[in-house]
Amino acid sequence: MLKNKHFYLIVFGLAVLFFAVIFWGKPAVNGRVADNNQNSIGKAPLGRGPEPTQYVSGTGTPEAHHWETEFKDIDSIPVWPEQIYSEADYEGWQTFMYEDLGYTLKYPPDWRIEDQREGSTAKAVYFKPHNPEPFMGYFGVSLELRSLELARKTLYGKEEKIIFNGHKAFQFTYDNHARIIIIPYKGKILSIGTDKQDMPEIKQIMASFEFID
Repeated sequence: MLKNKHFYLIVFGLAVLFFAVIFWGKPAVNGRVADNNQNSIGKAPLGRGPEPTQYVSGTGTPEAHHWETEFKDIDSIPVWPEQIYSEADYEGWQTFMYEDLGYTLKYPPDWRIEDQREGSTAKAVYFKPHNPEPFMGYFGVSLELRSLELARKTLYGKEEKIIFNGHKAFQFTYDNHARIIIIPYKGKILSIGTDKQDMPEIKQIMASFEFID
């Protein structure tokens, strides 16, 4: 009788061990992984691809708080562009409006638009003269797909806080006459860029940029 008890105990123990190995060693199904391999709810597992883009979503978010702290001493922040243009300066210019991203601007009548919004996540629109130099972007506006913090870390140019047409912004300038301005506005971040920042028409285009309230 005692031997039978020992026999059943041994069989039971082996069965428990067998099922433990089977279930603990079972691979992930449909890309799902154990909770201890994730940063937090809603984020990608560590080492399994990038985290989803995070946008500024108004006051109360960590980035919004950081943004307000950066621009606390607003009176000392330079305004750009410095030059003020009158309505007469824009006589004959064309008006471009993009309601989905909420902005409008003016551009010279002999310039053309390269519209890359269709099928593009960044919704980029470029403005170029009639006979542009090859491989030059001239001027463009797009949706910034990175978070504000990540954009500041990866743009690498000389960073400066500015007031751009009445809005708080960061600009990045480069030795090759390029300038990038990033502006958080109403839950999104816009990127405004040029590789011809010294071109008079470019400055005038940038000065005409406005958000649609």
